[in-house]
Amino acid sequence: METQTYHTLGLTKIQRTRIFPGKGDILVKVGQKLDALDAVAKYVPEEKFQIINLKRELGFQNAEDARRSIDVKVGDQLKKGDLIAKSSGFFPKSILAMSDSEVLNIIGSQVILKIIQPTKPILAGFNSVVTEILPFHGVVMETNGALIQGVWGNQKAANGPLIIKMNDLHEEITVDKIDVTYRGSILMGGYCKQKEVIQAAEELNLKGLILSSMSASLITLAKNCKIPILLIEGFGTIPMNERAFELIKSNEGNIASINSIYDSK
Repeated sequence: METQTYHTLGLTKIQRTRIFPGKGDILVKVGQKLDALDAVAKYVPEEKFQIINLKRELGFQNAEDARRSIDVKVGDQLKKGDLIAKSSGFFPKSILAMSDSEVLNIIGSQVILKIIQPTKPILAGFNSVVTEILPFHGVVMETNGALIQGVWGNQKAANGPLIIKMNDLHEEITVDKIDVTYRGSILMGGYCKQKEVIQAAEELNLKGLILSSMSASLITLAKNCKIPILLIEGFGTIPMNERAFELIKSNEGNIASINSIYDSK
């Protein structure tokens, strides 16, 4: 998640729309109360296809021999690892399905596969109430509360009690400031330069990290982390702005929602 502008509001109506691309199903109804991790919809990702040229892949001299090697037919449902075709001889070579797929067509010595993809959920991202259903499109959710928007996140969401582990705007969060008593909480710290901070937060099952900033060298680690990470200011050793710091600090102990999903609206 990256944004060029952000808001810091002490009390406001927070309204967000969750839209799904392509085909999908809405899983909620108007008036339903939602947790940050509740799925409001599920959708099928954009269709993907694979074309396998068996003449080239198996080293046949002509298309007829390649076609005779095919071990599937149109309409077959394949699991990853299923045999598609196999050459003969002393050193036979096999072509296996790289993923779950359907045989869409066979043209000459080419097999065309449609990749079967699991549905993906769209999360609410914050504690809220469904106020509108957009048929075959998405949902609108609302709540009232304090709102602080950051500039980067790792596409995760959660909620939990808020704990503050910084005393001034220029403070660095280090691994010694994280312990098992913070399990299940959202922790706010300063700027982060140590990979051990992210690793400890994940291992101790924190619900999330709110950081003023973070070293750019930790981006890959943060993206792969299982808990949400939100940067208020960006990358580097940037101190947190005073307004955001004071607003978060004033809500210590309250239940907060952290939403670092990049496609949120």
